[in-house]
Amino acid sequence: MSGDRKQQKIAKRKIKSKLKQKQARQAHTSSIDMQYIRDTLKNPIAECVIDNSNALHGMRHLMVSKMSGLNIVVLGAFLIDTFCLGVKDAFIKPGSVDKYKDNREKRPFEKIKPKDAKKLLFDAVEWSRSIGFEPHKDYKKVLKILDGVDAQASKAIYEFGENGKPYFVAGPYDSPAKCTKVLNTLQKNCGSEKDSFHYIMPSFDSDIHEPA
Repeated sequence: MSGDRKQQKIAKRKIKSKLKQKQARQAHTSSIDMQYIRDTLKNPIAECVIDNSNALHGMRHLMVSKMSGLNIVVLGAFLIDTFCLGVKDAFIKPGSVDKYKDNREKRPFEKIKPKDAKKLLFDAVEWSRSIGFEPHKDYKKVLKILDGVDAQASKAIYEFGENGKPYFVAGPYDSPAKCTKVLNTLQKNCGSEKDSFHYIMPSFDSDIHEPA
């Protein structure tokens, strides 16, 4: 075996070894995080806040936190598209209280009653499903942070769509394939008439329907 080939094999083995070590560290960290989450879900809600600064564009950010002790907070977060996709993103993770406070202060969050927050999630999911869109794959898992909260006790009323009609605004990371899939779903469930729904697409689509 030549020296070059031998060095290449050694280099490949080192890369594989480092990859396995990285995967093991990630699995260990994930296991610890899940333990923090399981232990904390039974605790009372520390804070429930929402950022409505982009509500005119249909986007709301909802955060629910519970204290885990030892300066650790477990955060459940939802990105809600009230114009079209419903619960577009959801995640739950532990982190330091200091980091949570820093992130909390960077945006204009305001307090919301947990029952109103849960009703917003339920209503958003119900509405988006009516036009063919399921919530984010982790929605149910993150929703557990609101276990015990009675959404039916909320008197809050939420509206969806732009003037009652679905309005898809493509995000900066939405691929052409994803946008096409969303539009096909809207056409299937809302009809193909011009005013049955509205959308704004990136520059790769020249046929733009502006909202009425």
